[in-house]
Amino acid sequence: MGAGPAGMEAALTLVKRGHKVTVYEKRKIGGTLHEASSADYKKDIKLFINYYEKQAQKYHLNIIQEEATYDTIVNGGYDACIIATGGKPRILDVNGLETGKVTYALNYLNGEVKFDGENALVIGGGITGAEVAVELAKEGKKVTIIEVMDQFLALPSAVIPAYQMAVEQAGVKVITGHRLDYVDHDQAIIVDRFGNKKELKADGGIVISAGFMPQLELQEKLEEETDIEVYTVGDAKKVRQIIDATHEGYAVARMI
Repeated sequence: MGAGPAGMEAALTLVKRGHKVTVYEKRKIGGTLHEASSADYKKDIKLFINYYEKQAQKYHLNIIQEEATYDTIVNGGYDACIIATGGKPRILDVNGLETGKVTYALNYLNGEVKFDGENALVIGGGITGAEVAVELAKEGKKVTIIEVMDQFLALPSAVIPAYQMAVEQAGVKVITGHRLDYVDHDQAIIVDRFGNKKELKADGGIVISAGFMPQLELQEKLEEETDIEVYTVGDAKKVRQIIDATHEGYAVARMI
């Protein structure tokens, strides 16, 4: 289930080992690699997607373009199931989101949503938030990142300095130690841990990049109610980097 890096690596490894494999993917090969490759400087990820597309053709991989459900798996007569559906966006419980121009990072990065206006906010100061902010700045918007932690891009990664430089060069403002409190149409109110509030213009849109969460519910249900051998890999198991998903897909496929 899922044709991102974890799912594709698992499927191709299984086919090469002689297994009959069916891949369910509701969108297209690559999964959220398409959003991850939207920036001009990440063309190498597009090559990675192209590699999997060609490998799928070479090995005649059976890919069904639909979302697999519990019933799909149970009624499909499968001996094993690898869940590689990726992480799900963390949804913010904030009042007033429906009154403003608000979307989530993946919807912005895949081009599904664009906003007019001058002043844009990005909620979340991780790598994805930084990418969104730089792209918004390229559109000519004045961009501010709101990060609840006291440090921007507080991640143990070798790519962090490059993102910090890109954000700085794009003229993006960063406010740390604050969270989004509520939205009132073209205004966003943020608050720090002491209750001090600030009002910011958000006429150019609010893009929420609050991170991703694993999806383990389907594995737990299948394990409890069926005899199917089931594994969860990639961000569906634990949100990490592309290389981790790829390695994990391969490793699990070698176990079956």
